[in-house]
Amino acid sequence: MKTNLEDMFPDEVDRVLSEDSPAAVIPIASVEQHGPHLLLGCDGFITRMLAAETARLAGAVLFPMVPHSWIGGLRIWPGTVDISSRAMGDYLESVCLEACRMGFRRILVVNAHGGGREMVFSVVRRVFRKTGVAIFATFGGGESARTDEITAVWEAHGVHDRAPREASQLAGSLDYLERPDLLRKVLANIESCVAESGEPEQFWRPESLERAFRVGEVGHDYLDEIRHAAPRSNTTPEGGAKVVAMLARTLAGALDDLETCRLEREKR
Repeated sequence: MKTNLEDMFPDEVDRVLSEDSPAAVIPIASVEQHGPHLLLGCDGFITRMLAAETARLAGAVLFPMVPHSWIGGLRIWPGTVDISSRAMGDYLESVCLEACRMGFRRILVVNAHGGGREMVFSVVRRVFRKTGVAIFATFGGGESARTDEITAVWEAHGVHDRAPREASQLAGSLDYLERPDLLRKVLANIESCVAESGEPEQFWRPESLERAFRVGEVGHDYLDEIRHAAPRSNTTPEGGAKVVAMLARTLAGALDDLETCRLEREKR
C-alpha cells in the first residue's frame, strides 16, 4: 500500500478510509541552528525517517510534513525560522482536525524538535476534546528512546554519551532518505569542526545565568554556537539509523494500542 498522501489518488484514500480504523502519521519539522557542522533541517530529516518508517510498518498514511515550528533561544543564530507557538499550534490543530474530518481514527504526530513539544502536546489534547478521536504525539520516540535496548545499540557503536546521538540520527536518516550528497557534507563538516574546536565537554555560561536557571526558566542559554549539538568524532550513521528504525517499530506498536483503546472504550 502507498503510504505517502501526496502520492495517492482520491480513490486510493477512499479505500484506506473504508478500513475499520485508518491511521495517519503527521510529521513536524523545524529549521534551526544545530552548530556549524549540522544541517538547519536536522530535526526535520530525523522526523522524516521516523515518520515514514512508522507509517510503513503500521500501514498508515503519511501526511506532508508541517515545515516550521517554534524555536525559542536558538532564534539568535543565522538560518533559524521561528514561528510563534500560537500560530504553529493553530496550524497544527487545523491539520489534525482535517485528518479527523477525512475519517482517520488513529493519528500520530511525530516531532523530533524539542522546542515546541509542550505546544504539540496541548494541540493533541484540544483535538481529542473536540473530536473524540484517539490522537497522540511523541517527542523523539518518548521514553522508548531511553530503553536498555536503545542504549545497547549506542554502546555497540561506540556512543557512550548524548552529544553524538542527534548527529548520528541525522546521518542515519540522510542515508535512509537516500541523500548521500548531504551525508558526505555533514560527516566532512563534523570532522572539520572537531579539528578546529575539539570535542568540548563544558561550555561557558556566566554564573549569573546559572543562578537564574536555579530559580526558573530563561529565554535561552545557547551562548556558544556549538553548544546545541556538540561535534563528536564518533558520530555513527549506522547506529543512528538503527535507533530511529527501532523507535519507529515502537511507535507503530503504539498505533496498535490506540486501536485497542478505541475498542475498549466502545465496550464500556
